[in-house]
Amino acid sequence: MKLFNYIRYFFFIGNNWDYSLACFMLYYEVKGEKKYQLNTLEVNDLKKLTLQGDIHSAEFYQPSGYYILEHLFEKIDMMSADKHMVDFGCGKGRAMAVAAHYNFKTITGIEFAKELAMQAAINLSIVALQTPAVEFKVEWIDAALYNILPGQNIFFFFNPFKEEVMKKVIQNILKSKQQNNRPVYIMYVNPVYKDLFIQAGFNKKYYHKKREYVEGIILELP
Repeated sequence: MKLFNYIRYFFFIGNNWDYSLACFMLYYEVKGEKKYQLNTLEVNDLKKLTLQGDIHSAEFYQPSGYYILEHLFEKIDMMSADKHMVDFGCGKGRAMAVAAHYNFKTITGIEFAKELAMQAAINLSIVALQTPAVEFKVEWIDAALYNILPGQNIFFFFNPFKEEVMKKVIQNILKSKQQNNRPVYIMYVNPVYKDLFIQAGFNKKYYHKKREYVEGIILELP
């Protein structure tokens, strides 16, 4: 099954972007799945799943690449003493699993596809055996309706939804900061809508681009 997913992923990337990128991504996929003992590599059409919220906001599910994940988590580990992360569009829980190995204590996943949220909970129950000090939670909910908690200060995105929903989530983050003032960080892979955060007052703290479509940014609102 894993071999089939690797082959399908390779041709998905190659056909939609290019085969040089597919080779690069597949190398880190195989390496990362082995390192973190995960099985999260799959591409799904979200519109075929059980969704909470607007189906027109759905994108294909595709996990964040391990290469850029590790780069961003290494940097955020040095920036924030308090590490309560929310992964918007957590899929099968890959970014949450990696975060558990970078000193995060509480990690919440928000996913509006029921089947992916259920699989994330299963994957993270296995990760929890390796990282017993970490508290995991996965919620099946529309991201725009999620009520951000006072201690949550790091928010992760991999283009999980379209611009309209992203604007609502940013508004919710700003509202939460006004109610409970603390430094807030955004970790954003393939940051298509990064300008929305800049316009909302966030400052760029770190940017890394290995090649096209392998890109990540960390933004801060002090």
